[in-house]
Amino acid sequence: SPALKPSNLAANVVSGGAYVADVQRRLQELGEDKFVLMTEACNGYSLGTRWLGPRPGEWGYGYSYSHDVMWQLRNGAAGWTDWNLMLGKDGGPNLAGNFVDSPTVFESAESFIQNPSFFHLAHYAKYVPPGSRRVEVGLTCSLDPDHCQAVGFLRPDGMAAVVLTNDEITVGPIVDLSGIARAFVPVPKLATGHGQEFNWTIQCGPHVVKGTAPWRSIQTVVMPCS
Repeated sequence: SPALKPSNLAANVVSGGAYVADVQRRLQELGEDKFVLMTEACNGYSLGTRWLGPRPGEWGYGYSYSHDVMWQLRNGAAGWTDWNLMLGKDGGPNLAGNFVDSPTVFESAESFIQNPSFFHLAHYAKYVPPGSRRVEVGLTCSLDPDHCQAVGFLRPDGMAAVVLTNDEITVGPIVDLSGIARAFVPVPKLATGHGQEFNWTIQCGPHVVKGTAPWRSIQTVVMPCS
């Protein structure tokens, strides 16, 4: 009988993006219409660590989100979805007792909290609309290229959007996969600029934009490309 072929594939976020390129390659062998969608992303699931459960106002969780989205999309994922955009202060409700963080936190019928992860997600959700395509952009920066973290897109309106980060990761979901994923794809190198700002230059077509990314920052550049 013919082999069962998936229409598309939903991948859990726990791999931190390191496996996405290999999964995408294997899926493309089944047909170019197949895509990978990252699902069930959240912070606070790292059992056995101090990064467990909800942490309102935690910027480390924000950096975690922006880097995970970046690596998933750079490695071929077609999208990225949160597990829960809003939870209670305790990280629930959850029948399994798996209490985690969320971009927004319900306080009462009149108020809610917007966590740093909400604003990190906005750099993608607001400036990279549906129908955008990931593209390579001409990016140079004053630090070692391994510390210049960015991903670029060509939007349906013809504009280019480039998301850059200059920070360190202090909390999942990116995990140490050395010795496991190296046989398939390079293990992601995180930004380790040692507290330095860096100057960047982006070129898309005839257009050039320059700027500076302070330490522990995320920036999005929207620019014409033709």
